[in-house]
Amino acid sequence: MNELRKFEQGQKVKILTGGGVGVVHDYNSHGLVIVGDDGGILRAVVYEKDLELIEKTYTEKQVSEAAQAAMDLILQEIELDDADEELLLLMVNSTCTVLVSEMGADFEDVVEENYDRSVQEFKDERGW
Repeated sequence: MNELRKFEQGQKVKILTGGGVGVVHDYNSHGLVIVGDDGGILRAVVYEKDLELIEKTYTEKQVSEAAQAAMDLILQEIELDDADEELLLLMVNSTCTVLVSEMGADFEDVVEENYDRSVQEFKDERGW
């Protein structure tokens, strides 16, 4: 059943044996609990071969970790000054904020949420 751990809560899946489409709700000793659109449990799936992802999705945590890991890879290979490093971090933070806002965040939202500053304060502190 460990192969089922690749499916994450919230991912939309198609049940190949018996039919049905649902969302991964939980992982327990019986397998993955798949919930239908109406909120009712469709079934607990025990084998990976019984499921197919309908669309590849990533959790907020996965995107945040990937963006941070990408920044770390760059910093390991390229020596940057503090200003350039700050820009990379701003990109990571912006990515996560835009994701959570479902593409609705603007620069002001990014700065306020991640740095607790106004845009002007943020820029002034960094000499931008």
